[in-house]
Amino acid sequence: LLPKIFNAPGTPQWEEIAANAEKLYGPAGKEAVASAKLYYYQREGQWIEFSEALLTYTQAYPDNLRPLELNYFAKSVLENCDDRACLERAVEMGKKAAEVSDPAYKDTYANLLYKAGKKVEAIKAQEEAIALAKSTNHSNTSGFESNLQKMKKGERTW
Repeated sequence: LLPKIFNAPGTPQWEEIAANAEKLYGPAGKEAVASAKLYYYQREGQWIEFSEALLTYTQAYPDNLRPLELNYFAKSVLENCDDRACLERAVEMGKKAAEVSDPAYKDTYANLLYKAGKKVEAIKAQEEAIALAKSTNHSNTSGFESNLQKMKKGERTW
């Protein structure tokens, strides 16, 4: 599968690859192709396609991405995409990742909200990230506090 995706010239023929993978490996093959799309679009810097593939993947396989992966993907969008629809999809991923008690995930979620233009919600989420960071002696508490101040001033945080 991977050579057909990562070594082929041009854009992979996703439908053909998925059909062949499902034929050979059943549902696991179909999921492997959906997962490979994420990494392909991320590697290629195609952030709108990446966010669409991420949304499709998480809807089809809601329990297959751990919070660590969701946060990683959401942060990639935060740092690389300005498209409103792309950001909205990443906000949902960030929100799901932030359900666990990790202040870094909550920080990513807050920053996604902020970049998506939801300043009030972002500030509230960032304050929650700071409170959690303080309660767990997180090493980046000061970074979270700095982001909160930037949000309040209307400055860029990413």
